[in-house]
Amino acid sequence: RTRGDQRLFASQIGLDCNRNIGFQPLRFALIRTDNMATGLADYDENTFVLSEALGGKITSMDVEAGVVCKEYVLGNAYRTLEGRVNVGIIASLIDDTVGEVVPAQTKNQMYSAIIDMTISYIRPLFIGRVTVEARTVSIGKTIGHLEARVFDENGKLASRATVTASIRA
Repeated sequence: RTRGDQRLFASQIGLDCNRNIGFQPLRFALIRTDNMATGLADYDENTFVLSEALGGKITSMDVEAGVVCKEYVLGNAYRTLEGRVNVGIIASLIDDTVGEVVPAQTKNQMYSAIIDMTISYIRPLFIGRVTVEARTVSIGKTIGHLEARVFDENGKLASRATVTASIRA
């Protein structure tokens, strides 16, 4: 699209056309207000705001085996027009859960940052209760390999992912 096309589209959906659309990265954070992710705000650099906005709760953790399970309750804000959970949200749930594994397994001595993630979407995921299980396959000095599985509220596998992460102290 040309810049003019972007401005026309933006004006049609009510965005401010005096902003650079699509050309400048915008730095923003989601904040929680009444259990909804809303708006732009300043944020504390030490808080992972996306995790807070998703609202996941750790339901089980096996530090020795390197397994973490988190549960999320997803509402209408996370669904597509067809009623399914948006695949980007599923990727964020996986990212959020996988991010808990390495610190848990290393007693907060090491952390991970995803450098590659492959997701297979097996069946549609609908709003409601979602469980994500993440586990360590192997952790080296600088690279870790992890897996994650996403289950719907009936316990059926909806997605699975393989993750390669940079490991750092």
